[in-house]
Amino acid sequence: MSENGRKKDPFIGQIIFDKFKVIKKVGRGSFGNIYLVVYNNKLYAMKLEDINKEDYFELEKELFLMSHLYGPRIPYVKSFGNYGLYNVLIMEILGKSLEDIKSNLPSKKMSISCVCKLSYQMLQILEHIHKKSFIHRDIKPDNFVMGLGSNSKFLFMIDFGFATTYRDPNTLAHVPFQKDVNIIGTPRFSSINTLKGFTQSRRDDIESLGYVIIYIAKGTLPWASIKGDNQEGLYNRILEVKSKTTPEKLCKGLPPQFLEYINYARRMTFEQEPDYKYLRNLFLTALQNYGGKMDYCYDWDNSINNMNIYLDNTTMDKFMDAERKNTQSNSITNIEKIYNEDNALKACFNNQVKIAIQNNIYNLDEINESGIDTYSVNSIDNNDATHLQNKNMTYQNGMPVINRPFKKEQDCCSIM
Repeated sequence: MSENGRKKDPFIGQIIFDKFKVIKKVGRGSFGNIYLVVYNNKLYAMKLEDINKEDYFELEKELFLMSHLYGPRIPYVKSFGNYGLYNVLIMEILGKSLEDIKSNLPSKKMSISCVCKLSYQMLQILEHIHKKSFIHRDIKPDNFVMGLGSNSKFLFMIDFGFATTYRDPNTLAHVPFQKDVNIIGTPRFSSINTLKGFTQSRRDDIESLGYVIIYIAKGTLPWASIKGDNQEGLYNRILEVKSKTTPEKLCKGLPPQFLEYINYARRMTFEQEPDYKYLRNLFLTALQNYGGKMDYCYDWDNSINNMNIYLDNTTMDKFMDAERKNTQSNSITNIEKIYNEDNALKACFNNQVKIAIQNNIYNLDEINESGIDTYSVNSIDNNDATHLQNKNMTYQNGMPVINRPFKKEQDCCSIM
């Protein structure tokens, strides 16, 4: 037992895959716990999933999707494998989510200039995901996070547990429209058509993003405080209020480009390809009208220390003291140096892109355009998921299947 009487977490201090030392538990997801780990003076996030929990392997699915979707602002996977009774996914460590940042701002909302800069990046990320034949289906502030260190000015997207294909990746044939399908995603930010039980497509990601943009700009949404006696009642009430809230009322007090975005999103047809450039330019125009520019400066730059998200100074000092006692090597004591020395783009390439090229997910033209240096395949971790990439992966109901059943779709819903 620890000093405060609580049972010590059995994972703290363990060495995973003979490399990654577990430092601290930092959160919990639908799949299991999330930890901070260190290897070779670099910090990573570790997700654990109990292999005996129900009949699905969510981390394997996330591994596949992160490998397939890898690109600008998609976090990279460092290693994957089994550790005892757990699936373990070790990935790039990222910073605070937009939800966390918004909650810590005194006004509980962001300035128009800041929102425009973030909106531009969010649309870039969505365009990339959509071009890979996937839709996210859970667009919300919690799933957009800032990077760390050299990437601290850039926005990333996480949590691809609900992502699915909207078209056949080979033929590009769009999925058929259906009614009375299960609601996937977070109702507060879901599109009206999603709440009506219609098959989701790119238009639903675009509309959901619109609600995220309004939310961080105004601090709330008209349906934010709605409650229901049960899940169905909650969804129906949100749908009712959302349908009755006109774009004009929703965007009152905001620049006209925000209204233009919402009108565009709600008019989209099921198979329509979004005009991403047009939508991004809306926010560039609004930004310029407010005298701003895409300088990647944000409201929180002088008020929130993004570097110390998971470890306060006392915790980090204790960790480094212990490391100095347990090893003859010189530990890096500067947390910022640890972050900045982790070149995320090169690590991404090491562990993801070479595999992706081999599996025809990327082509060399795309790689050359990215400006990322290539690395030898031999540098890939032994515990990564190369073997999973080589399996015969198939699609069932738009989901990548890795020879194991995933969580039932009717259970895939967040109401927070």
